[in-house]
Amino acid sequence: MLILRFIGLSLLISLGFLYSCGIEPAHAFKKQRLIIASDFIKSKDKSLFASFEKEHAIEIIVHYMTSDSISKRLKEEGYSTEIDLVILKSSFDMCQLKDEGRLQKILLEENRPVTSPKFNSKELDWFGISIDPYIIVHSDDSLGKILNYTDLSKKNSWMTNLKDDKELNPLIAGFSNRIRSQADSIKSTWFQSFFAKKVPFKVARDSSFNLTPILTLYSSFYSDSSLYKSNYKKGKVNYPNQSKGGTFYSLRAVGIVKQARNYTNACLFIQYLTQEGVNQRINNWWNTFPISSSMNRSYTYQNIRYKRYPIAMYMLCSERMNSRRILDKMKKK
Repeated sequence: MLILRFIGLSLLISLGFLYSCGIEPAHAFKKQRLIIASDFIKSKDKSLFASFEKEHAIEIIVHYMTSDSISKRLKEEGYSTEIDLVILKSSFDMCQLKDEGRLQKILLEENRPVTSPKFNSKELDWFGISIDPYIIVHSDDSLGKILNYTDLSKKNSWMTNLKDDKELNPLIAGFSNRIRSQADSIKSTWFQSFFAKKVPFKVARDSSFNLTPILTLYSSFYSDSSLYKSNYKKGKVNYPNQSKGGTFYSLRAVGIVKQARNYTNACLFIQYLTQEGVNQRINNWWNTFPISSSMNRSYTYQNIRYKRYPIAMYMLCSERMNSRRILDKMKKK
């Protein structure tokens, strides 16, 4: 009994000594988390990833901001940033972060997702998770059907709801890449003819007046009820050049921020996003196409899209500065 009292007294003395030295006893581990910055995923959308949070006991926090704001914040905060992962609507914006030195290469093969190299950066510091084809939509009575990209510069007018500086950039880069062997004068004439056919975007309340074909992204069309519920009905969607050459596309991508505090959690999350079932589900939600060729989807383009995407996205990214110059030049005319 005396021995037990002595041991208890010794423990009390030891604890008192620790506190007197300013050393606190160990606390429970903090909850694991992953902080994401995105230009299209909002905080309320994190329910898409509930199964990841449950399986790994990792809390996901989403900061919604523009791609330019993300770039600015990472530049200002440097390695002290709390952002672990970036998910962007355009891989062109992801390539910009890469050029600015903001992304971390995934070195270990076991930490990388198993996806097509066509949809990843060559340096393995960003990975595609969502394919968004450029489509042409007609009404029943459209003036002059546009079936391929050449028609955009030769037939009747077309319009688009896409923003030139962001959403059209990958398409223009695709055009530029395809005619890269042509003489400069021929290239210039083609783009002048292309933009000469463009008219201001307008959808009339009376659907019978909606006769101008629309050049847009698949996600943009089906996310806008004023379009697909108007005379531009589902089923009138055309994927240009799908049987020859290939349809151009935009790519949503994910990348880990350099020196991310929760690097391991970020690697787990990228692997999660590219799992077949998960990738199918989130792409259904976003009105885009999954990146795995083994997935099935009820849309016409699904069965052939992997045979007909004409060029790897990392190659298109190399054209992005040229495509911006073309867009700027055409705006001035």
